Amino acid sequence: MPRRIVVAAGVALLLGACTAGPTETPRTREPGSTDDRLELSAAPLWRGDADGLPDIMQGGFTSARFVDGLLLLEWADDTTAVVDPDTGKPVWTADPELRVGATAKGVELWHHEGKAPMGRVAGETAVFADYIPEPGTLPEVAAVRLRDASPLWHVPDPYDVVDADDRLVVLTGDEPVARGLDATTGATRWDVPGVWPRFVAGDRVLAEASSKAPDLDAADSTVVGLDAATGHQLWSLADRYTRSEVAFVAGDVALVYARAAGTDTERDVAVVVDVSSGAEITRLGWDRGARTTCATDGSTVIACTLDEELGEHPGESARLITFDVPTRKSHPAPAKDLADTEVVAVRGDYVFVRDGHVTWAVDRFGTRVSDDLPGDLVGMDDRHMVVRLAGRTPVPAAYTVR
Repeated sequence: MPRRIVVAAGVALLLGACTAGPTETPRTREPGSTDDRLELSAAPLWRGDADGLPDIMQGGFTSARFVDGLLLLEWADDTTAVVDPDTGKPVWTADPELRVGATAKGVELWHHEGKAPMGRVAGETAVFADYIPEPGTLPEVAAVRLRDASPLWHVPDPYDVVDADDRLVVLTGDEPVARGLDATTGATRWDVPGVWPRFVAGDRVLAEASSKAPDLDAADSTVVGLDAATGHQLWSLADRYTRSEVAFVAGDVALVYARAAGTDTERDVAVVVDVSSGAEITRLGWDRGARTTCATDGSTVIACTLDEELGEHPGESARLITFDVPTRKSHPAPAKDLADTEVVAVRGDYVFVRDGHVTWAVDRFGTRVSDDLPGDLVGMDDRHMVVRLAGRTPVPAAYTVR
């Protein structure tokens, strides 16, 4: 995760035998499940290549988040557009190639994951990212106000933003180190060497102790939990698994891909752990090899396509398994026709699965509830869905959710 130095003259912005957990029998229909199909408008509200929209809107955006009546679009690590969700018209944009004319704010935003964390600072929704205030200057860490790209604070720091919430911003560098900043002021709270921070999770920061950066698949990776207030390590998974890495956080739990000691397989088990203590809650099933078949809505639901038969060796079958965070119970769906899919997103009672380049919605029973989407799902709220249309030059398009 190298720090990118900018000198251009004009820049614009988730084993052995199964451990018993609170698991239910396969789901049956229950209150709160949806029998309704997900329907979209026949035509998009807007396309990124529509006349009157700037060239930046033709980018292959991979993240779309609806916040405070605005739509935050992000692409790669350095292209940002905050737009009207109904028209696609930019409120402000940040792009290093200065392609956007008068809507540019004269600054560059950069986040190595291509999806900058957000939080509330002084009553304002802020994006936390690396920030270059003027051409030719070194990046600083900043809280940038979502509604108009104004910096609420920015401080010189050699490290990069990893994750944040309303209280804490966590940074790392080219070597394993975790630094915590006060989200309100940018002041340094603590430094912890020897770990790669991954997620801010309430009173904990989840990190990985390993010889390589998280995206390099180190064989010695171990998930640890730090005290968010002090940075002190409070727990480690090293005594339970020979290898572990954290995929994401959902409320007060995390999905961890792990290998139990004494097993001879290189496949991982998808394990749900308590973020406060590191305690194992349940094992959902064998990952199918790529650690890409699980997703979450971030707070209440985890959904995966996994082999749920947790014997000594992983099998080849797969089914949809959901985990309800509030009840801490997992539910294998009865439908078994999702073996070749990966879960790409969860929204309410809808689980979005993809096979190759085709994406569609199923309910939590694995039953299809939509037609094929018109493109790759990028993001949605209750009224809008943003997809990346297929083609030689994929462009974003917004549809009405009916």
